[in-house]
Amino acid sequence: MMNESSMDRMLVDKSKLLETVKTNLEKYNVLYKASVDSYWKIAENKLTKMLERVKTKRKIDYSIGINFPSNHEEDYKLVIKMLEFSKDEVIVLTPQEFSKYVMNNWSWRNEFICTTRVYAMGVCGTSGSSGASGVSGTTGGYNDDGDEVDEETYNLLQKLKDF
Repeated sequence: MMNESSMDRMLVDKSKLLETVKTNLEKYNVLYKASVDSYWKIAENKLTKMLERVKTKRKIDYSIGINFPSNHEEDYKLVIKMLEFSKDEVIVLTPQEFSKYVMNNWSWRNEFICTTRVYAMGVCGTSGSSGASGVSGTTGGYNDDGDEVDEETYNLLQKLKDF
């Protein structure tokens, strides 16, 4: 256990920290790719519906109402590069740095998780229904609200919990 005077900084093994940040980047990239894939499926679905309205000369909204997911890969790459260039074998971290680099608790984390979850639910939908992707899902489990979701959505939600 650290004493009170050492709580403002921590000495960590560089190789272990580097491995951890790389692993966190891999987890992030899987979720980011899923978020982007979901975005494109939702965008295609919304634009298809808009085109149907245009063909029938009904009023449309010009916005699809969703934003492209923000990419935070460079945050990880910067830390990785700094560690790779460091000659120190022991790295000093503040609690805030430890929280980001080791615990994956970045300032943008909650927004990223929320966006990815919303996009996944918007695309995959609930079990047995046709979501924005147009594919009927098979039961994968239940989300945090107790709703039955397809396997793709369930797996993504589980990865978000581990992020």
